[in-house]
Amino acid sequence: MRLGVVFEIYARYGDWHTCISFQPAFLTILARFLSMSKAKHILVDFSSIRFGGGVQLSLNFLKNFDSSDFSQYKVSALLPGEGEISSFQFESTSNGSVFRAPVNLWSRLWFSHTRLQQLLVEEEIDAIFTFFGPGIPHPLKVPSLVSIAYPIICYPESSFWQHVNLKTRLRQMLINAARCKRLTQGTQLLAETSVMQSRLARQLGCPENKIEVIPPAVSSFFSDSPGTPQEPCRRFLLLSGLAVHKNLWRLYDVALLGHKAGLDFTFVLTAEREAWRKRIRTKLKIDDKIIDQYFEFCGAIPSAEIGSLYKSCDALISLSDLESFSNNYMESWKSGLPLLCSDHDFSRHICGKSALYFDPHDPQSLVREMKRLIGSSTKRTEMIQYGKEKLSELPTFPERYNRIAAILRRMLGE
Repeated sequence: MRLGVVFEIYARYGDWHTCISFQPAFLTILARFLSMSKAKHILVDFSSIRFGGGVQLSLNFLKNFDSSDFSQYKVSALLPGEGEISSFQFESTSNGSVFRAPVNLWSRLWFSHTRLQQLLVEEEIDAIFTFFGPGIPHPLKVPSLVSIAYPIICYPESSFWQHVNLKTRLRQMLINAARCKRLTQGTQLLAETSVMQSRLARQLGCPENKIEVIPPAVSSFFSDSPGTPQEPCRRFLLLSGLAVHKNLWRLYDVALLGHKAGLDFTFVLTAEREAWRKRIRTKLKIDDKIIDQYFEFCGAIPSAEIGSLYKSCDALISLSDLESFSNNYMESWKSGLPLLCSDHDFSRHICGKSALYFDPHDPQSLVREMKRLIGSSTKRTEMIQYGKEKLSELPTFPERYNRIAAILRRMLGE
């Protein structure tokens, strides 16, 4: 492209002596050439990612940045004001800058509409890529690519809404409305599955071709494990926070039914015992002996230690009512664990035969599937092998980020 500008200069003026005679038209073309020689400046927005699976994916991106097509740009990062990502030392060959967004809601709103807007101008940002989130306010002339993992905005029929109080429901509806408004301002949107693409298009009232589908890449924090099921199958991992839609508050009733059925099992939770205990919802009196016998509490696990946790377990349970493309699915495939998943369109679409499915609000349903899994190593082997097939269909980190970089190039007219 730059060579074309050089030839245009020569073709217009015939010889280089004339070219350097400082004619106004020549200066205009020269300015075009100089602007083209400058690397485009991309702001990657991580400001909405403080906890959960998005943290691992974000850290993988930051650590593998220089091996992707993003390395051709000058890249700056907008990090959250707290959490594991906030302390990451972003170093790359791009010579970009690092900014941090406030955590407090009102402080962040003020920052987004004042200081952030100044930074976009001062730093001469050419395009914005929001890694996960609703996007950030920006001038219309600056194109934005927004990756979405907000199933809560496009599942109005979810059981989640029945299990929160009116105040929480109204608050979440207001948040969803604000997110949807911001998302409609994005130049191009990204979803992780075709299920999310269709649901988002209906919710946002936009054509599906505005939402491109790029599946996630599996975390590189641990290595691939062979698909050999462990005996006995008794340790069930629940790698999840305590948000209502994750449904971990159902587990006490599940444990009671498993106890009555004589099952030998342990639920391994990445939560603190007392924090989880306060969230239990049951019509029965809580017996701490049941908790002592059937639960193990690990607390929050740093990204670098998650691989070891998977290796210590025999299967993974996902009780969630709302997911986009849970890291739990991919990590279980990579670790060689079978899955027990809540029966929803997103889980069946993603996991297929690598999982058994149950009604997350029927404890007996989960106990029934646990029995099936515990009782058949052949079934577990089949599920693990199918998971390995699903894993092979996912892009690598460079492949995924190169596809994203290609979208940015298209948006920038390159």
